[in-house]
Amino acid sequence: VRHNVYYDMLMHLELSPKHKADLLARGLSEERIEQNMYRTLPMSSSARRFLAGILSDFHNLEGVPGFYVDRGYWNILGHSGLLVPCRDRNGYIQGLQDDETKPDRKYRWLSSRGKAHGTRSYSYIHVTGNIHARTAYLTEGGLKGDVASFLDHDALFLCFAGVTAIAGLKDEHTQSPGTPDELEHDLQGRGRLLQGPQ
Repeated sequence: VRHNVYYDMLMHLELSPKHKADLLARGLSEERIEQNMYRTLPMSSSARRFLAGILSDFHNLEGVPGFYVDRGYWNILGHSGLLVPCRDRNGYIQGLQDDETKPDRKYRWLSSRGKAHGTRSYSYIHVTGNIHARTAYLTEGGLKGDVASFLDHDALFLCFAGVTAIAGLKDEHTQSPGTPDELEHDLQGRGRLLQGPQ
């Protein structure tokens, strides 16, 4: 359900020139930017309400993080910024990260916890790159992983939103076909590595 809602939502949104320039400056190609479906969340509440209304005609938005009911109408909660899709190993969108970060909240998810008919978002593991690779790198932040994977010829990255949000890492590690069998921890912030037998 989340994938279908988020996919259609992103298809209705555009990427601002500023965000596109920032992504190009990070080293991503225009083709990869489009492929990864980065979009800009509008600042206007009316624009969000209009989009949520369109989506509610085709999807049940109940239980989808980021959506809530305001004065009888569906709306989208979140900060105006760059939306980064978080995908599982099969490419399905599990959640959306807002990359307009603040020092006190480094990784932010599209969530509507505490709102009418709203719900919280979990910290999903984002899988990017060649899922059949024998080596997987661990890093914080979906966008950081997307960029690193692209610059390293589609190397496999498992991306989490902070060191306290790695509950789903074991599942991705053990269930992804071709993923490594040994986990090595690097607590010095240089990245973490999953490596299979040589």
